[in-house]
Amino acid sequence: MGPLVTATGDNKSTVTPAAPRPTGQMLSFAVFSLLPAAAVFGCAGSTQWAAGWTYVATLWIASVGTRLLVMRFAPTLVAERASSVRRDDVAAWDRLILPTIALVGPLASWILAGLSFRFGWLSGLPLVVRLAALGVFVAGSALVTWSMVTNPFFSAVARIQRDREQSVVSKGPYRVVRHPGYLGMLIANLATPILLDTPWAFVPVGVIVVLVVLRTALEDRLLRTELPGYSDYARSTTARLVPLVW
Repeated sequence: MGPLVTATGDNKSTVTPAAPRPTGQMLSFAVFSLLPAAAVFGCAGSTQWAAGWTYVATLWIASVGTRLLVMRFAPTLVAERASSVRRDDVAAWDRLILPTIALVGPLASWILAGLSFRFGWLSGLPLVVRLAALGVFVAGSALVTWSMVTNPFFSAVARIQRDREQSVVSKGPYRVVRHPGYLGMLIANLATPILLDTPWAFVPVGVIVVLVVLRTALEDRLLRTELPGYSDYARSTTARLVPLVW
């Protein structure tokens, strides 16, 4: 899904890059919105796949809906997310992790789903199970959206946004866990192979899960070190990712 992360970074001083033009932002958004359908149905060799259409349509609605809500409730976040990957103050470790969880991992799951349909590798899960997975997927996506709308510093990369006077956000889902966007991402990703009836997709999804957990730990350590007030927030909101677990 994108990701999808609370704002972080390092303590280098940088020149703020120019904000991308609206036309460029819309073009990039359109390309990434069409990528799941192209990968799923291109590898499936057919568009006659109800589960594939259900997934792609739900993902598209979630992406468009999230963007519209962010534009309405956190408009400055749009430019931040569009320009953040080009900044110099992105944490070095995130330049390695982000591409896998935001693009490579999801793309691999879509390709495997399409190939599973083409070559008859689908597991034949009952419809009620796949519908339940659809509900879980929607819930995870909704949590990501809620997190983004609540947190105006929900950057696409790990960096401390000194240029935007970043501060601690502790309302909404952040009252329960410190990284609700990551939790929503995990929920949606884990539901994807079941929704698409594709066990093979659990391989890239498993990689995404491991990297998201690692990213959560690294980001949390960065925020404790460099964002004023975060350590106090962490003491009151003890769960980093999963309530009562971690």
